[in-house]
Amino acid sequence: MINYSRKLLSVIIWSCCRYSISFVILQDPLLPCESKNDCHICPEGHKLIFYRINKQEKNKAYMISDKRICLACPHYGTCTTSKTGRMVTRLLKEEARQRLEAQYEEPQSQEIYKLRKQKAELPFGHIKRNLKVDSFLLRGLKGVSAEASILATCFN
Repeated sequence: MINYSRKLLSVIIWSCCRYSISFVILQDPLLPCESKNDCHICPEGHKLIFYRINKQEKNKAYMISDKRICLACPHYGTCTTSKTGRMVTRLLKEEARQRLEAQYEEPQSQEIYKLRKQKAELPFGHIKRNLKVDSFLLRGLKGVSAEASILATCFN
């Protein structure tokens, strides 16, 4: 009987917010309302109510109830330029994304993420830059597997 010891593995996911460009302070300052109301609050304190679910992009859209509120707002033009008022989309799994981004920002997670530069990124960087391979020539799983095996052999 083989006894395998179980190790806890920390998986650190790259944060897309790290490289995102913030246009203005009012770009995304929405605070979630109570989950039972399923709405958000704009910087002026007005409710953005649930509008629809986009199944292709896997997100929910929230929209201001009356476009006149946005048109009369002092932040109109900065917060939104839409004639129909402010509309915000959130991923269906927004809470999970926020938890992962918070985990990514932790110092311990940054140390783990730095290890990728030493181990995982080096072979791919060498293959892409030095061997000038930016795409596979063969198609299909068998062809790509064969080509990847040859490239891995070249690296070793």
